[in-house]
Amino acid sequence: MAARVLRGFSGLAFILLAGCFTREVIPISYAPETRPSAGRPGDYLDATKAIASVMVEDLKLPPIDAVMIVYPSSAEYEAGFITEAELTPGEASAKTRAAALASCQKRKVFANGEILARLVWSHRVKILSHEMTHLTMFALGNWQCESRHPWIAEGFADWITLKVIERLGLDTFAEGKKNFLESLGQLNSKRKLPTLGEISGPAEWDEWAKSSGRGPAYAQAFLAVDFLIERKGLPAAVEYFRLFGRSTNRPNNFRIAFGQDVATFDRQFGAHLKKLLM
Repeated sequence: MAARVLRGFSGLAFILLAGCFTREVIPISYAPETRPSAGRPGDYLDATKAIASVMVEDLKLPPIDAVMIVYPSSAEYEAGFITEAELTPGEASAKTRAAALASCQKRKVFANGEILARLVWSHRVKILSHEMTHLTMFALGNWQCESRHPWIAEGFADWITLKVIERLGLDTFAEGKKNFLESLGQLNSKRKLPTLGEISGPAEWDEWAKSSGRGPAYAQAFLAVDFLIERKGLPAAVEYFRLFGRSTNRPNNFRIAFGQDVATFDRQFGAHLKKLLM
């Protein structure tokens, strides 16, 4: 379920309905109506509506106006980056290593259905929710695409996803948190975890995610955001992303939104995490 932010893209997966041989263009929007069920495999329109409903009605996130494009093959997925995202062939080829990417600049999600069709439905919905959350972060900041703290962006996307999945009856928040703890605990027994300060930039985050096998990096990010929201509240996290509409100063935006600097929170989270992993 992990994503990475790279030049305005945040990586995560979607899937293509089996038997569909043309690209599927799905609006990502919210309408105040009866919440559709996300339980019928393959119905991405209803799943998107259901996720948007939980985000807006239950979690009080703003509605967004965006689009998801699911491509039936890897070749068409790569071509989509050229025609839709206006990348060069070389840039597009590099992007295809990710199963899916959400573009802040284009307000679209690009997905490789050929790769992702093996996923069970509940996991597809988790992934869809994660990417929709990334787009929501950009919308909160008035679509200014400068990088947030990557660990906050990824941890927040997973935190919202677990809340959405629980509301839709597909899994529980507690079970998701348990899985993250187990993933991080396995790595923690073998190597020292970096501090949040050491992974506050995109390059440092990408290196940590790559070296840790991605799972532990996203687990650490989720647990940090879970602790942050537990102490400061969801509205503070929403305000953090909204502040990027006025300033790209990550440390200052953190201080304004959460009432403390990153270094202080980093120390508090380190002590909290040590207890969780005992």
